[in-house]
Amino acid sequence: MVKKKRKRGESKGKVLETLKDAKGPLTPKQLAAKTRLNRNSVRRLAQELFKEGAITKPERGLYQTR
Repeated sequence: MVKKKRKRGESKGKVLETLKDAKGPLTPKQLAAKTRLNRNSVRRLAQELFKEGAITKPERGLYQTR
């Protein structure tokens, strides 16, 4: 159980760092390609980051850092 939570945190960090390094908003598909994570996992992680206030959604289906 602990291993899974640690991995989730690492994956969230990957998504957040990728968005910080991006020149503009990215789709979950683009994030998945850049992070090498599953697209559905990226979508879920991005939703969590959005709910936490770490990222924004400038348009439907796009994510970016604040």
